[in-house]
Parts: sequence; structure tokens; C-alpha cells
Amino acid sequence: MQSGKIVIISMKEPKIYYKELRFILPIYEANVIFVHTNSISKLSKVLEKEVNERPYAHAYRSSVLSDGMWLTRYIIVLNTKSVEGTVGIGCLAHESFHLTNMIMEDYGIFPDTKNDESQAYLLQYFVNKGTEFFFNYTYETAK
Repeated sequence: MQSGKIVIISMKEPKIYYKELRFILPIYEANVIFVHTNSISKLSKVLEKEVNERPYAHAYRSSVLSDGMWLTRYIIVLNTKSVEGTVGIGCLAHESFHLTNMIMEDYGIFPDTKNDESQAYLLQYFVNKGTEFFFNYTYETAK
């Protein structure tokens, strides 16, 4: 009969990283923010609300008061160095789809199978721009 061994695994806290990309979405003139971080406090600051879990992959709609007017921001957060699992281009596409639904809803556009081209283009735009930002990959350099 073997005796049980106790194994202690030391999990070092990962180094904090943060970068963001802010842009105005063409045509819709919507404020979009891509956030690449593993920091709860930095994400809370961007969202201007408390976040209680380490970032993984999320899409947010956030309204803030700016110069006396409410401003809606559409935010994709990815933690590509997550220990919870792989966060890749598939996750970016997933969160981009959520963001396109939020924007379509806010702008009174209701895509269906006969009228979804604007949503498809918007999804493509987010995935292309996000791939370059989150993964440092451009289609031009891949040729």
C-alpha cells in the first residue's frame, strides 16, 4: 500500500499587463475600446465600475457621463495570457459577435437572414482590427 504524498504547487501571480485601443467606429460613430489585460483594478477603472473576477474574455456596453452627456462605449476585453484557458481568435470572434449585437440593437438595426450583411461586415471589422491589436498579427505581414 502506497502512502499518499502531499504536493504543494506554488502559483506565482502573473505579471500585470495592460494596453488598450480606443477608436470611433466608422459609420456608426460608436466609441469602441479594446482592452488587453489581466488586471481587475485596471479593468474596473476603464469600465468605471467594480469588477470582481480576473479578466478572461468579455464584451461590455458601458455608459459614462462625459461633458454633461451620456456616452455609450462598447468594450472587448481579452486576457490572452489567462491561466483559465486559451483565449484566441475564436474568443475574439465570439466577443465581437456580442458587441455587434449590442451596437445593432442600440442603433435600431435588427438583422435577420435576409438582412444581416451590415452585421457581418461589422463582425469582420472587429475581428480584423482585434486580431492585429490582441495578437500582433496583420494580414499584410502574413502574405
